[in-house]
Amino acid sequence: MNLKNRFALSTMTLALAVGLFACGDSRKSLPVPPAPQSAPEPEKSAPSISAPAQVPDVLRERVAKEWPVIEDLGNQFMAKFKDLETARTAEDRPAMTAAAEAAGEIYTRLGDMWAAIYYSVDDYDEDTAEVCRKWLRPYNKKVEYWEKRAKATKEFSGAG
Repeated sequence: MNLKNRFALSTMTLALAVGLFACGDSRKSLPVPPAPQSAPEPEKSAPSISAPAQVPDVLRERVAKEWPVIEDLGNQFMAKFKDLETARTAEDRPAMTAAAEAAGEIYTRLGDMWAAIYYSVDDYDEDTAEVCRKWLRPYNKKVEYWEKRAKATKEFSGAG
């Protein structure tokens, strides 16, 4: 290699080295692409309730609309029931009374809402009513669970 070629090669190597040091490691300096934004969640509509064809649409729609409210009240009731049990364990009579009264009020609301739905099937002919009751059975079992605890709250509130 002649002197000109060596000089040109040395100059290019030096320029490349200076460029790398001056700019930093190009792998580290690349901008990070922004995280893809998630699509906005669609508005929550009433949950779809599957039911046999014999169940009237009016009942199906009513359950789809009102059951989430009833279930939320049931969860609130169970939280107050837990507060009642905690107060009973601590033998805190005033707290027991307050928790029992709050739980009772919540249960009354959810019980009234459920009764309006459950007993509305009595207006249908016997065959349709039987299909509706069978379809409502899983919901009714939850309400019965809460009802057993509601009876216990009455015992606690009267224990003072």
